[in-house]
Amino acid sequence: MNLGISYSLKEGTDYILCLNNDNIIKSDVIRILVDTIIKKKKIIVASMVYFIDHPQIIRYAGGKISKILGMVKNSHLYEKDNGQFKECFETEWLGGMGVLVPKELFEEVGYFDNKNFPQYAGDQDLWLRAIKLHYRIIINPSSKIYVYDEKTGIKINNVGLLNTVKSLFSIKYHANIITKTKFFLRHFPYSFPLAILSFYMIGIYKSFIFKNNIQNNVHKK
Repeated sequence: MNLGISYSLKEGTDYILCLNNDNIIKSDVIRILVDTIIKKKKIIVASMVYFIDHPQIIRYAGGKISKILGMVKNSHLYEKDNGQFKECFETEWLGGMGVLVPKELFEEVGYFDNKNFPQYAGDQDLWLRAIKLHYRIIINPSSKIYVYDEKTGIKINNVGLLNTVKSLFSIKYHANIITKTKFFLRHFPYSFPLAILSFYMIGIYKSFIFKNNIQNNVHKK
């Protein structure tokens, strides 16, 4: 990502679209995002993200951050999209799929911190650093991204205790304990003990519960 950003800036780009290699986009995504961001200052514009095998179920739609608990709450996680999203909306948190970023952000804020966050949390870290410099995050629901979620990282559902513990130290797991410790110390230093405990005691437990909601929403009329 950083190599691509560096090359693009040298070539004189105005905006950079962040995508992952497991993403599928619609043909109008770039036009929608550019139309949303053009002529605006300090704006990051993102897409709604859906499961490729369940294209009406929301995977990411931003969220809110509790600075006290250091917890990220995903908005509309696993919710079925029945056309209820009509207008752009602002969010406090964001992933890195289908995000259009103005060149000024990389010039002012810097690049992804690939040293401390080689795989996960790097996008969250960058957007939080940008927010501290008064950038706003806008999601345009007309821009839709699809992700092969089962191909992304390590899943710990039903893999046993030993493999779950091993996963905590793998960079391919979103809850890597070293990565999360660095993330919380950087962004929530005053609530670090509570933040790290709440993440592992509440966050991972909720991920198991929410995962079961996918099939329920898939079968909703």
